[in-house]
Amino acid sequence: MTTLKSLDQFAGNASELCATVIAASKQHNWRVEPDSINERLVRYYAGEGVIDRPERQGRDSTYGFRHLVQLIMARRLSHEQKWSLQLVAQYNQETTTAELDRSLFKPLQAEDDYSKEAEARSSDNAASLVQKFKRGVGLQVNNSERLDIFAKQTSASPRSSRSNERGSANAKPPMAITDVLDEVRRMKDEWLQEISSFKNMQRSVQELSSEVQGQGSRVSELNDAQRRLMATLEQMAQVGFQREQAFMKHMGQMLERHTFEVKDQLSEVAQTQRALERHASEVKAQLDEFANKQQALIDLIEEKQKRVADS
Repeated sequence: MTTLKSLDQFAGNASELCATVIAASKQHNWRVEPDSINERLVRYYAGEGVIDRPERQGRDSTYGFRHLVQLIMARRLSHEQKWSLQLVAQYNQETTTAELDRSLFKPLQAEDDYSKEAEARSSDNAASLVQKFKRGVGLQVNNSERLDIFAKQTSASPRSSRSNERGSANAKPPMAITDVLDEVRRMKDEWLQEISSFKNMQRSVQELSSEVQGQGSRVSELNDAQRRLMATLEQMAQVGFQREQAFMKHMGQMLERHTFEVKDQLSEVAQTQRALERHASEVKAQLDEFANKQQALIDLIEEKQKRVADS
């Protein structure tokens, strides 16, 4: 699918944002009325919530890739589909950056269709959380709590990070809350898949344990299977630990740069992680039990063979 992925590292001021939007729209034949796209329009859209507010660095404002796709989408919806500015703002704030990018290359949705979908949407999804945050209803994480969370999740200094970002003329703006929540959901799904894999391995161990009874000739085969299983478990544990470390560091940086509450989502991730650890412990217990039964079976076979030899 065609996207604007080549511009995903964009970072610049309002003038550079306008120039990039006009160039991209001309390349893809989008109706955005380029003569009306200027710095004044960008500031107006930011004030009305049509696009996210820029990242402030002293007296300068920096816009990123999300601002770029939001601005293009706003102009297209306004002039091709005649959406109201209020509904355009709601759509841009509720939609993740990746989905905005993809939607630019799909047929645009009619305003009435989107209004009906928005009314039917559940209040507990990520879009509603964004709207609550924008209205000031969402819970706020105070500075001390955010610093404590950040200190536990990454060894990097927040102050040092901010200093480095401010020192860059085109530092990339932080992720939007919609993208943050989408990333949390993605990590949760990955952990649930790993838990499912552990359960499948547990069932495999149980099946092998059942087959080994009365089949002394398969002891060697079972030993090989056990070694492969242990190697797979160790590899999965290592990959899971690396993902966890990278994710925690990434989340710490995003929490430091935003003033929104994702405590409930992190709690859900932590519960999923604990469930993963419990299942890993269960699998290890099953393996230990299986090894004990296997050793007992080997001893029994050797004892029978010795008796046969003596008789």
